[in-house]
Amino acid sequence: MISPWLIYLYSICGGLNILATILLVITFICLWFSAEDDVDSLNKWHRNVCITIFIISALIIIFTPNKSEMLAIIASMTITPDNFSTDMHTYIQELMKECGKL
Repeated sequence: MISPWLIYLYSICGGLNILATILLVITFICLWFSAEDDVDSLNKWHRNVCITIFIISALIIIFTPNKSEMLAIIASMTITPDNFSTDMHTYIQELMKECGKL
């Protein structure tokens, strides 16, 4: 049986990567323009926040699997040698239906 949490993670993987990419681009642009300004306390705080968001977004992009990788992870967790010898085609179709692929 597939955990409902895995199905939930499968559904949000793509959106999380898109959101992190958008944040990465926005913070890069903010950092680019703030580098040209004079450094005062507010600008310094702004740069620190942008750098933090930039690093977190980059880490999310790097370490969050995309949907096909997540489906492979779910399949590798649920397909065992015991059920590999049974009717594998129907098992994979059932797995893909639960993940919303079909």
